Amino acid sequence: MNKYLLFILLIIFCFSFANGKFIVDESIYFDQNLDESFYAFGNNVDIYSNISGSLIIAGGTVNINDGSYIKNKHTTILADNVKIDGDLSGDVFIIASSVYISKNAFFNSDVRITAANVYFSGDARHLSVNTNKLTLDGRVRGDLFVNTKSIESDKNTLVEGTFTLSADYYNKNAGTFRNGILGFNKNKKFDIGLQGLKNAISLLIFGLFIIWFASKTKKSLQKIYDYDLTRSFLYGMITLIALPIVILLLFFTGLSSILSLLFSGIFLLLLIIGYFLGTLRLGYEFLKRTNVVSNDVFNLFIGVLILFLFSIIPFIGGIVSIIVIICGIGIAKKILLNVYYGTPIFVNKKKTIKKIVKKKVSKKVKKTKVKSKKSKIN
Repeated sequence: MNKYLLFILLIIFCFSFANGKFIVDESIYFDQNLDESFYAFGNNVDIYSNISGSLIIAGGTVNINDGSYIKNKHTTILADNVKIDGDLSGDVFIIASSVYISKNAFFNSDVRITAANVYFSGDARHLSVNTNKLTLDGRVRGDLFVNTKSIESDKNTLVEGTFTLSADYYNKNAGTFRNGILGFNKNKKFDIGLQGLKNAISLLIFGLFIIWFASKTKKSLQKIYDYDLTRSFLYGMITLIALPIVILLLFFTGLSSILSLLFSGIFLLLLIIGYFLGTLRLGYEFLKRTNVVSNDVFNLFIGVLILFLFSIIPFIGGIVSIIVIICGIGIAKKILLNVYYGTPIFVNKKKTIKKIVKKKVSKKVKKTKVKSKKSKIN
């Protein structure tokens, strides 16, 4: 059931921007009532409104404030910090570092949360939580599923359905569990959502540093968006296959251990830079198809967001990441060739050779004309 839900959320996220209100800004304060879907991307997003449609928000800090009513089939929130005080009628899917659900929050459907820390004091129909630490002080009218390292329940906790728990530590101060607790055992498996979140944050920080460094050195990243993707993928695939073979040959034949270490370092660097470049291009391609004016930072953010969503899905997430890395390595290789040769990227070599030959011929013709003029004067 969870896998199908994730697929549906991904499809909605990628293809539903055609209808609804779309806002991209550093800080968003939204207090209008809407009878359509709403999509917001910003560092700070505050919602004070009634929305009858799909709600998708991505940002640093997201607040759905008291008095807000979201009437829809689904709400998706991806952020660093999330706070909910309002009412939501549809299924809610949250991925964040920290999630705070106040006692005023009311959910008329299923709530799924993946975060490092979760505080839940609201009222939900069904609740599923994957986290490092959960503080439970609210009501779950149906079933509760928790996968965590540490959990605390306070006196206001009420679970009317089945409570399934996987945890390392449980501090049960108080609470009412109508059907008891099932499956109390130590959690040996690190949650895939949290691992994906850590990877996404690391990639975002690295990418923002590269973009900042490029702006300081007055270097443009614009050419990255113009490179041919098919050729980038082919170049990346060749590099990804050839370079490890070279490293292994150097290592096993004993020709040069220093060279093998050097090539290993280059290979690792290519993987990291390729992941960044591929993610940047992924975000650009997505935004281009939604006709949204973007910049390097926004391209990176959207690319990281899409990769993170895919990373939640086993197998498919890995394939998507590999494709992105291969394309990024191909782009990185062409950038290096461009720097070395000083020639435009992805220009037909035959055409460039013809142009160079024409220039040389024209220079010779000019020289002969100058010589003939001098001889006539003499």
